[in-house]
Amino acid sequence: MTILPDTSSCDARLPHSMFSVNVLPQAEKFAMWRESISTVFQVDADKQTRNHSSFHASLSAFMHGSQMLVRTSSVSQSWERSDALIGRDGMDHYMIQLYQQGVMQYSHRNAQQEVRAGDLIMFDNAQCMSSETSDLTTLTLIVLRADLAPLLNRPDDQHLRTSP
Repeated sequence: MTILPDTSSCDARLPHSMFSVNVLPQAEKFAMWRESISTVFQVDADKQTRNHSSFHASLSAFMHGSQMLVRTSSVSQSWERSDALIGRDGMDHYMIQLYQQGVMQYSHRNAQQEVRAGDLIMFDNAQCMSSETSDLTTLTLIVLRADLAPLLNRPDDQHLRTSP
C-alpha cells in the first residue's frame, strides 16, 4: 500500500490554461482558432470545414517550469511553420507529439510521410514544416532546445523524426 502525501492544505496544481472555440457562434469559430494558434502555426481549412456546424478546436495546457504539456483537439486542416513565422515567434523548442486520434500527412526529405494514432513525431520549431491532418487529438510535450539538445545525438537533425 502506498501512502500519498496530503496536499489538501497546499496548492499542488500546475499552472493550467484552456482555450476552446466550441462555445462561440459558428461564424466566429475558425477565425478565433486561426488567431489563437497563429503564435505557433498558420492554419487553414477549406470553406466547408470552416463553416460546418461540427467545427471544433480546443487546447488544454499545463506548465511545469519551462516545459508545457498540451492536449489539442480539432477538425481536419492544414498546418504550417514558415520562415516568416519562425522569425517572428522566436520559439527555440522541440515539440514531441503523440497522436491519440487522427492522421497527419507531410513531406520530408522528398518523401510523403504519415503519422497515425499511437505514433510519436518530433518537431524542431526552428525549422519549417507543413502538413495536412484529419480530425485529431494530440498530446504534445514542448521542451526548450537548451534543455533537451545536450541529451540528443545530432540535436539539429530531429525535425519530423517519427517513432511508431
